[in-house]
Order: sequence, then structure tokens, then C-alpha cells
Amino acid sequence: DASLMSDRPTLAITLGDPQGIGPEIVAKALTDPRVHSACEPLIVGSPMLLRRTAQRLGITLPRLITDAPDGAADELASVGDEAMFPPSPGPTAAAGAMSFAWLERAIALTKAGHAQGIVTAPIAKDSWHMAGVRFPGHTEVLADRFDSPRSAMLFEGPSLRVVLATVHIALTRVPQVLTRHRVLESIRLAHEACVELGTSRAGSPPRIGVAAINPHAGEGGLFGDDDDRLVVPAVADARALGIDADGPVPGDVVFLRAVNGRYDAVVAMYHDQGLIPVKLLDRARSINVTIGLRWHGRRVVRTSPAHGTAFDIAGARAASPAGDANAESMIEAMLLAAKLARNAVKT
Repeated sequence: DASLMSDRPTLAITLGDPQGIGPEIVAKALTDPRVHSACEPLIVGSPMLLRRTAQRLGITLPRLITDAPDGAADELASVGDEAMFPPSPGPTAAAGAMSFAWLERAIALTKAGHAQGIVTAPIAKDSWHMAGVRFPGHTEVLADRFDSPRSAMLFEGPSLRVVLATVHIALTRVPQVLTRHRVLESIRLAHEACVELGTSRAGSPPRIGVAAINPHAGEGGLFGDDDDRLVVPAVADARALGIDADGPVPGDVVFLRAVNGRYDAVVAMYHDQGLIPVKLLDRARSINVTIGLRWHGRRVVRTSPAHGTAFDIAGARAASPAGDANAESMIEAMLLAAKLARNAVKT
């Protein structure tokens, strides 16, 4: 029933790395009544692991849905249940294989129409590497599996909305990977995300601040010509398309302008340029959203907490028996995914 789906869309919730805080923050999020008012959570991972985690935390989980139509239940319930997790913290090949399998399962459920969105708990890139996974992170897997090269990582928080033009690559490779087209596509995706998520000025066109690559935007070529060669023409291209883009703006200026309301979103040129201000200002309230994903003409929703596995406080190693992991970002990720899924149905 389309109306029912639009009211409470089904979200495939992965548990992330089984050694990290993923199971803990999922268990805590599932006790929040706002989550169940907004969506139907479909747990993709080990029900046994989730129940053990809830028992350790001393919380009572609501009825868990760990199956899907067309015989998917048996396969879903069997993934990882019999695994033995080593007591020491840190990445393992077994954990990497499981978290990757759970992501693949969530993707399959979404492609088949059994879920209207995906919410992923944190994975460990080292674990994936040890398991032989060739992708550096969730974003790259999703772009590949949904055949969506025109996609990007967006961070959504109370203070900042930031799109990354490059993601999980070494800083030395950023000037090699960035192109005029890539910067333009990031600006376009930021504009589209603002249209979907809304702006600080309802009804007004989004304003996009585009960060410079080099200090002082290259200072007229004294600190490199990358901004003049790549960012300046990309911003001109965006403006020719009717997008209100401004840049290149020096990195030590652009985020302050955004916080003060001048921009609705910032396009950052590389990972830490965008993530340092996001995590400094928005912390647990920031959400990672993969924008630009499409499958057979329809938008694909994916959100995630904007933090990692936190092996140091995960599981039985937590200083507090009740668990130290903050589930706020996971809760916000579920609520935003539900909102985006409802919007996708309507459009």
C-alpha cells in the first residue's frame, strides 16, 4: 500500500562492524519511540548479536523484524549468528566480511523494493581490507552497486551542511582526482540536496559556498593554480545553470560564512576540510547522507551516523556496563532516512 509505505517506510538497518559500537547504538535507537513512529526498522545483521547487546545494556527491545518477503527471512537471519567475536578490540577479517555481507543484503532488499531506505551503522575500513573488500567505504560501494557515479557524501547537521568533492583518498591525490567536472557535479548535488532538505530561507533558492583547494584560494597563483584551473570555471558553469554558487572561498572563511547564514551548503574539496568543522560544531547531531543515488529511475535513500566504530568503548570493553556509546546520531540518521524515503515516494 503506497500510502502506508509513505507514512512509515521500511528502512534496512545494518549493524555495521560487529566489534564496534554499531549493535549498541542500533539497540538504543530502537527504544526511541520517534523511530517507530517514523519508520518500520528492518534489522540487517545478526539478531542474536543485537539481543545479546540489548541484554548487556539492560534494555528491552521492541519486536524485531529481521525478515523480508519472498523467502529472504532465512538468509537474513542466518548471517553471522554463529560467529565467534574475539574479545580484544580492533579490526578483524571476520568482522569485515560480516559487515560487508550485511551491507550487500541491505542493498539487495532495497533494489527488490522490500526497503525504502538504508541506514548503516559504522564499519571499520581496516576490517574490510583484511576481508579482501576492495572498496574503501560505504559511499563507494553504494555508488557501484546502484550504478550511480554521480553521487557524493553529504553531512547534515544543525550548524552545517557539507558536501565532499573527494572522499577516502590521500591528501596528495586530491589535486590529481579533482576535475572541473567533478567540482561542478558536487555543486549540483549540493544544490539538489538543499532543494530536497530545505534551506534556511524557505522558498528561496539555495546558496552554495565552494571551498578553495589551496590557502587563500591560491593567492593569485602564488600558492598553486588549482583553484583558478578547476574551481573558478566549475563555479562559472554552475552559475550558468542557474545555481547560486560562490567560490572559490578560502577554507578558513567559507564555513564561518555558512554558520552565519550566508550559505545553505558548502562544497569541500577533500575529506578533512569538510569533516573537521562538521565534527567540531555538530558532533553527535551530524548525519552522513549519500546523495545522488538512483536505481531504475528512483531515488535511493541512505543515511548513517557521522562517526566511526569507536572500538575503544565498544561491547563488553565499555567502561560503563550500560555502554558509553551515544546513539543520538544513529537516531537522527533513522529519522532523516524516513523523511527522505517519504519524500521519495511522493515525488
